[in-house]
Amino acid sequence: MTDNDNAQAEDEIPQPDPALQALEVLIGTWDLKARTLDSDQDNITGWNTFEWLPGGFFLKSNGTSHKEKKN
Repeated sequence: MTDNDNAQAEDEIPQPDPALQALEVLIGTWDLKARTLDSDQDNITGWNTFEWLPGGFFLKSNGTSHKEKKN
């Protein structure tokens, strides 16, 4: 490798793998409903937001969930 090749490699900005674009469908805020194994009805609610971190290599996930109390 020549010095010129090294300079070009250092100037190139890394790009995310194109396969990561399959995760694009997750971007946004999602309302969640679920149930525990001992329940016949949904007893967990919450939300989750997915967004790309700068550079597009990683997703950030932020959210909360809440389990309803049994009566």
